[in-house]
Amino acid sequence: GGLALIVIVIAAYAFKTHVYAPSSQEAKGDAGIYTSRPFGVSFIYPKGYYLKERTDVGTPERPQLSVLLVEDTPENRDLVNGVSKDVREGPTAITVDAYPNPQGLSASDWMSKDTNWTIRTSEVMDVTVGTTTGASYRWSGLYEGKSSVVTHGTHAYVFSVTWMTAADPILEDYDTLLTSVAFPS
Repeated sequence: GGLALIVIVIAAYAFKTHVYAPSSQEAKGDAGIYTSRPFGVSFIYPKGYYLKERTDVGTPERPQLSVLLVEDTPENRDLVNGVSKDVREGPTAITVDAYPNPQGLSASDWMSKDTNWTIRTSEVMDVTVGTTTGASYRWSGLYEGKSSVVTHGTHAYVFSVTWMTAADPILEDYDTLLTSVAFPS
C-alpha cells in the first residue's frame, strides 16, 4: 500500500520534472527512475547502472519494449551500443521486457502460451513485483538466471536477471528493482 504510493508519487514527480526521450536513459548521481507511458511500467534502478531502452524489437502488430540494465562501465556501454571491437559475451544484466497481452491472461496462462518458458530449471513459484502477483522461475545458460512474469492491463512483463555467483550484488539490485515497480494508468 504505502510503498506503492511512494513509488507512484516519485515516478510522477520524475516524469513531470524531466522530459524523457524514447531512447536510452541513464542514471546520473543517485538512483534512476524509468517510466514508459506506452507500455505502462515504471521502476527505480540503482546508481551505477547504464540503461538502454529499445522499442524496435517487436512488430507494428505486436509492439514490444526491451530495457537492459548493465553495470555502467565504458566497456559495457560499448558492448550494449554495438561499438565494441571485442568479440565476447555480454555482461550480466537486469532486463525488463513488455509484451502484448490483449486477452488479459494471468502470468501463468500467458507463460503457457509460449514455448520459451520450457527452459526453466526450477518449479514456477509465486512472486510479487511491486504490488502485483505473478510467477517466477530459474533457468541456466551462459549465466545463471531468474525471471519474474506479471501481467497488468494489456501487457505481460518479464523481469530477468543474470549472475555469475550467488554473492553478486546484481541479485540484490534486481530484488530492489522488483519492489519499486509500478504500473501507472
